[in-house]
Amino acid sequence: MNMHLVNIRNMYRAVETGQGFDVIIVVSSSQDQADFWQERLEGVRGWVIGRNTRVISEYEDWPGGAGQLLGTLYAWQKARARFDVDDVLARGGRVAMYHTAGKGMRMAPLPAAEANNKSAIKLPRLIEVRGQKTPITVLEAVIFQTGIFATSRPGRLCVFWGDQVFIPSNPVDFDGRHHAEILDIRAEIPKDEETWKRDWQSYGLILPGERGEVLQREKQSWQQLQKFIRDGAVKPNGAGRIVLGKSLGCFSASYPLLEALLEESARELGEKRLKLDTDPHLWMPLTSEMHDFIASGGDISNWKRVNKFKARFLAKSAGGLGLFGDKDVGADTLWWDYGQVRLYHQNFLKLLETSPEGECLREFYDLESFWVKKSRRDGLDIEDSVIVDSCAEGKIKHSILIGVNADSVDISGTVIINSSLAEVKAENALIY
Repeated sequence: MNMHLVNIRNMYRAVETGQGFDVIIVVSSSQDQADFWQERLEGVRGWVIGRNTRVISEYEDWPGGAGQLLGTLYAWQKARARFDVDDVLARGGRVAMYHTAGKGMRMAPLPAAEANNKSAIKLPRLIEVRGQKTPITVLEAVIFQTGIFATSRPGRLCVFWGDQVFIPSNPVDFDGRHHAEILDIRAEIPKDEETWKRDWQSYGLILPGERGEVLQREKQSWQQLQKFIRDGAVKPNGAGRIVLGKSLGCFSASYPLLEALLEESARELGEKRLKLDTDPHLWMPLTSEMHDFIASGGDISNWKRVNKFKARFLAKSAGGLGLFGDKDVGADTLWWDYGQVRLYHQNFLKLLETSPEGECLREFYDLESFWVKKSRRDGLDIEDSVIVDSCAEGKIKHSILIGVNADSVDISGTVIINSSLAEVKAENALIY
């Protein structure tokens, strides 16, 4: 069995056995959304999270947004007012945080059907919410998928984006060597500019450093990459290949590092004025020489502050951990983007492929038994389609129906979600 399928089955096992996170914290951009997720997630215990997992849903009431760094620290500060999350980590518990901020403009008009809550857009697995069958949401799929990271990360806070569904091709166990761990996909870089622009340029870069440490760099153009290579900042490995990491933007932090960051950022958290992100305002100055950071557009005062913090923290920290390392989730990691309408439709239809990726999608969404290769009965002609919790008559070819009632259909290459229709004739369409 390949590692993708092993990881997917471990996701289901983590929920069934309660080996996922002890506490999950969800960060939303409005109080209405925070209230929605508090109620919804408490209703999916045993399906998406463990039966004893505590849910804390918070609203990021920060003018203009806090950014991922301050947003994470602020959400932790708000969560500790409701539950002793510090004690959970101090006792070796496992906590995850999910950021859902953003209006989902690239998914328009779908979020409008979910009260402008882009993380509530439906995906093709049927779950039960307080005994009622309903499709899983994007955020719930992310929470379910990331549960496999919990077991090997006791005493750590894991931070994820609420719209990235990825299936690692490597084991995900933490190696226990660093206070901060960034998730990435390590692979050999392309040799041509076109492939770099298409597959790499929009990601932050992780550069291998010394003694297992890594360096975080911002998104790089092809010309900037070539300069890295000329300057020796990026070097071939023993096999003559240049292997770098694409940052997923997700990370985990030890409790001592989290405590230190909260103390360092106390003023900003009190004033709620600045917007600070992890990559440009923490990881990059933390792992850069001053001249490199300034040359890439960084602020010298930010570099000085972060490196004073670094010196103080390392002087106090015990346990022999390094500061910043990566976790390579695998060059063949499957990454399903549901952040654009075109990709949403495209990734649904991949469910019908006979490829290894199609098999993984059906396994992840528990759809193998709903995949109909060919059937003709009761006024319904089906070919190569997935039909879940739906009732219809007509012709369905190479399509996916989830929660649909239709009197008459004639569709091909079409995805229909949660819809009641009298008559529909469509090709390569999305109905939501």
